[in-house]
Amino acid sequence: MFSNPRDVKRAVQRSIQEVSRWVEEHNYRAYDPGDGDLSFLRHFTFTAHSLRRLLTAAVLRAPFHIRPLIGIRPHTSTKGMGYMGWGYVKMYALTGAEDQRRRAESCFDWLIGNRSPGYEQYCWGNHFSFSNARWDHTQAYAYNCLEQPDWLGLFGSLRSGGQSQVFGRGREYRRVGEESAARADEPRDLSQLRPLQAEFDSQLEHVGGGVARAGCGPHQ
Repeated sequence: MFSNPRDVKRAVQRSIQEVSRWVEEHNYRAYDPGDGDLSFLRHFTFTAHSLRRLLTAAVLRAPFHIRPLIGIRPHTSTKGMGYMGWGYVKMYALTGAEDQRRRAESCFDWLIGNRSPGYEQYCWGNHFSFSNARWDHTQAYAYNCLEQPDWLGLFGSLRSGGQSQVFGRGREYRRVGEESAARADEPRDLSQLRPLQAEFDSQLEHVGGGVARAGCGPHQ
C-alpha cells in the first residue's frame, strides 16, 4: 500500500492526530461495552444478578445506538485516560511539542483526582457496576494490571511521567506510579479471573463491529 517510508510516516502521524482530535473534541468521554448499568433501567433489575446481566448484554449487543435512549451518557474512562497520557508522553519524547506535555499532565492530574476510594495504594476502576456470567462487579471494584495485563499502559503512563523532569508535578507522578506498581505486585489468585476475561472477549468478538456502530468510539 505504501511504497515510500515517508508515506508510512505521514499516514501514522495523520492517524494519531485524528484519533487525538476525536478524543479531545469529545472531552475524553465516550461509551464502554459494559456500561449498561448506567441506564435508569437498572432500577428495574431489583439488583437481581440475572436481570443485571441481561441489561448489560442487551446494551452491548443492541444493533443500534441505544444508549442515549435509555439514559446512558458519555463518560470518562480511567483506562482511556491512562492510555492517552501514556501516548502523550511518547509523542512529547518524539516531538518535544509543548502541547503534548500539557495534555499528558492533564491526564495524570485527572487520574490522581479520580482514584478508586478505599484503597491504600493508588488504583483505578470503572465508575459503574457491571455483571457477567459469574458475578456482579461493584462500582468500588478497583482494577489493576494484575487482573487486566493489557492495562499496563495506565500505570506505565504515570511512571513515565514521573521519571521525566519536564513535568511540574514529576515527583508526585513518580510516587503515584510506584504505589500503583506496588499494588500490582501484590500476590493474587487469578485463576477465577482469566475465564471471565475470556468470556468477555468472546462476547466482544461475537458482536464485532456492532460495538463501534453503537457509538462506543475508541475502546476504553
